[in-house]
Amino acid sequence: MVSETLSILGSSFEKKMEEKETSMLSLLLRRMHPGNCLSSPACGGDDAINDDNYVVFNACDRSETSKMDAIIPGLLLAIDIEMKSSPSQMNKDVLSAKTAALKNLYELSQSESNRIPIVCSSKWDVISALATCLISMESQYKEIELLYDEIRRLACLILNNLSIPKENKSVIIRSRHWTRLLEQITTVMKLQIPEATYLCCICLMNLTMARDAVEPIMMFTPRKESAPDQSSTLRSSGLGLRKSSIDARDWGKFPTSKRITSRKPTPPRYRRSTSDSPWLDDPNSLLRCLEKLMRDQQPFLMSKAFSVEGESIRWAVGLLRNMTIKHRHCVVIAKTEIPALVLGVLERTPHHVIKWTNNSTEEMALTVLDQLAASPAGSEKLKDCGANVVLGAIQTRAGGSTIVRNKISSILEYLDR
Repeated sequence: MVSETLSILGSSFEKKMEEKETSMLSLLLRRMHPGNCLSSPACGGDDAINDDNYVVFNACDRSETSKMDAIIPGLLLAIDIEMKSSPSQMNKDVLSAKTAALKNLYELSQSESNRIPIVCSSKWDVISALATCLISMESQYKEIELLYDEIRRLACLILNNLSIPKENKSVIIRSRHWTRLLEQITTVMKLQIPEATYLCCICLMNLTMARDAVEPIMMFTPRKESAPDQSSTLRSSGLGLRKSSIDARDWGKFPTSKRITSRKPTPPRYRRSTSDSPWLDDPNSLLRCLEKLMRDQQPFLMSKAFSVEGESIRWAVGLLRNMTIKHRHCVVIAKTEIPALVLGVLERTPHHVIKWTNNSTEEMALTVLDQLAASPAGSEKLKDCGANVVLGAIQTRAGGSTIVRNKISSILEYLDR
């Protein structure tokens, strides 16, 4: 009887030890995953990732992973296929195949459990393939042109999904195709392509939630030394003011508009800048493209109607909210017209203060101004823009909106120092 009990206890002890060894091994393997390693403080990441954050990756079971192993390589093959310069019908077939592949990839990225394996897997390179889909092209055939637009839109939607997880942000900004992706996003913003610009702003806003991504994005300047200006070869329907239902002349009635330069930007230069601040001197830098986007599409803020141009402003302000957290970044922003443009968002909005809810354009603009005002350089810039007068007028009509009044009081307190 005693020997049987001892044998049972012995077997149970061995079983527990085996389970402990298995759990320790699985924990070790999990922490060795490149997506997790890159996000850790030891590898330069700002934020530590708790074990709870790995649940999303582990939720993707083996059957789901094997399904992606079978599907994604074929989808990337269809997305990366080269265009032929001859028959238009062949190009149409290729673009149709690309569109179908991107739709399938978008459906995969809609599932939260798939997003991390899609980006962090070493078996494929999805980000590079999506970057090529952002390249702007023009065709004499309307049907092919519409397919280009749809391909670009789907690529942006997929990038938005994939840029949400914390693990993916770390992998994307350290990818060897990171510069290429930023170049294409900057081009889209420069050309102000309606169906893609606001999506690119959302993608950049998602990525800059990782603090390591703020400076590479804010200070990005294209490295191309000799390239033609694509804006002359693209259709001009993306430059929203031409087809605006809003009378742009009304924009000049606002005081802030007099403090914003209306001159045309200097012609693009594709040689390397010898300046210490190329992101300020180069009109093709991401920061200058963001500034021009906000300047060109401000009139759309005067309408309550939904528009993709209005959404571009909204998410551009959301991107600036992430860019102005640190004082050294505020110093860079203060050297542009962006503070005056953000102030103009509040001055021109047709929405009542009570509708300035969380993540609305106005609420995010207030946050940007609050963060700028906390910086000495930003505070001086806002004073020059007449922020005291504009914000004081808004505060008097804030009514029962305590959050807005408190935030404006905080800004004015910084400005009075």
